[in-house]
Amino acid sequence: MVIRTSDSAINRSNIILDDGPTMGILLASHFQKEVGYHVRRTHGREDWLLFFTMSGAGVFQHENRRHQTRPGEITIIAPGLPQDYATASPEEPWDFYWAHFVARSDWLLWLKELPQQWPGLIVMQPDGPAILERLEIAFERLLKDNYLLTGLQEALCANALEEMLLLLARQCQQAASLDTRVQQILEILSQQLAEPLDVPQIARRLALSPSRVAHLFKEATSEYILATLTRLRLSQDRRLLEFTNRPVGEIARSVGFQSSYHFSRQFKSSFGLSPQVYRQQFQES
Repeated sequence: MVIRTSDSAINRSNIILDDGPTMGILLASHFQKEVGYHVRRTHGREDWLLFFTMSGAGVFQHENRRHQTRPGEITIIAPGLPQDYATASPEEPWDFYWAHFVARSDWLLWLKELPQQWPGLIVMQPDGPAILERLEIAFERLLKDNYLLTGLQEALCANALEEMLLLLARQCQQAASLDTRVQQILEILSQQLAEPLDVPQIARRLALSPSRVAHLFKEATSEYILATLTRLRLSQDRRLLEFTNRPVGEIARSVGFQSSYHFSRQFKSSFGLSPQVYRQQFQES
């Protein structure tokens, strides 16, 4: 599959009637389109079409159905569904990334689990700024890697697209199994490993009492919040010991352990070896 960026299917007239990209080609780009931009493909396409709205809004229509995007939203049109989309507002351009792609077999399993506004139209609002940032970085990487003149171009671009689909699929799995408040707690813990955190701080972020937050988390995960925080910190520490030469004390502080002695005790309790011995054995293996 060749991956390239193209504006060849887009013109400046009010409406575009075309068959879209050739099967097997992945096209991707970043557009800002004023009111009057309108694409219609009455027979749909044999590939998937993904949109990531940054600002403004687009409107998707099919028969008597209508959906207007919001900033941060991912919208995906499945193969075979007629395509009819346009800039929604005369006040603000529709700023969006888009990509046509042919789905691999494992991607199809993830796409199948994503929520549909109507049959064939997937609509997802990524949950939180961290995921939104990762999606935007992945899309920018896809566009940048497109210009590489190497045999790995296809794989690099496919990896960026796969990351986006994995992030969306993971959010759906978490939503199906975890209370949204528990998801928020996990997001706080993972994003603020290096910061001093305690249950009252987290409770204030969620506008709940500390006892309620602790109960919700323990009920959903069978683990205490601070135990989860320690486990996440130690997991990050282990990766830093494996793949960097940073001093042990510096690694400990970088993820929130203020005492090297406390870090070493916790690490040995979890992994059976001191940080120094663990690093040595990893490097020798």
